[in-house]
Amino acid sequence: MIPSANRLVCPTPLAAFSVLTWNVYFAPFQWETRMKYILDEASRLQPDVICFQEVVPGFLTLLQRPSNSRWSFSDSNSDTTWLEHNDYLPSTLNPDALTPYGVLTLAKRVHKPVFETVDLPTRMGRRLLLTHLGCIGEGKAMKEKNESFHAEYSKGHKGWTVGNVHLESLNSAPLRAEQLTTISQALREAEQRGRRVILGGDFKLSNKTGWIFLMNCP
Repeated sequence: MIPSANRLVCPTPLAAFSVLTWNVYFAPFQWETRMKYILDEASRLQPDVICFQEVVPGFLTLLQRPSNSRWSFSDSNSDTTWLEHNDYLPSTLNPDALTPYGVLTLAKRVHKPVFETVDLPTRMGRRLLLTHLGCIGEGKAMKEKNESFHAEYSKGHKGWTVGNVHLESLNSAPLRAEQLTTISQALREAEQRGRRVILGGDFKLSNKTGWIFLMNCP
């Protein structure tokens, strides 16, 4: 059963800079009902960045479907899409990038997001998806754009870099450790450029030791 929105404790809209991370679960069980609930919640909360995991190609179709179709979103009844109505840019609109499933990041257009993919050691096609906020240009050649909204974060730093990852599943603890080391290095590089970093995703960590490793990853 999907809980009602009034049972959530998050305020609306979220204050300051906010990131929502959500494994949407790729299984077909009540898929349409679950995806509508998730997008309604995202629309209600309006985070700056949304990190989705286990996204299937059909989710992209949903994001681009006019909201006056049978997908009637809670706060919209027009011919604009969910992305347009909520003013998000997606990391991809290519279904091949999410086959059979993958990670997807949505970022508010006002932050001028630039998306970058970092390869990870993996047997399951896992990758780190970085979103650099407050930039112009593309990929690693991006140029920092120092505009007034940077001052809203904190004086002297150059925006945010948000990572989105779905670590290796099943009995793959050593490989997850390797993935976290690669991720840590990528985020450290962003920090060295004067950026604040946040990592969201599904880490497959369910014990104290795993979280200690994540917090102390070199």
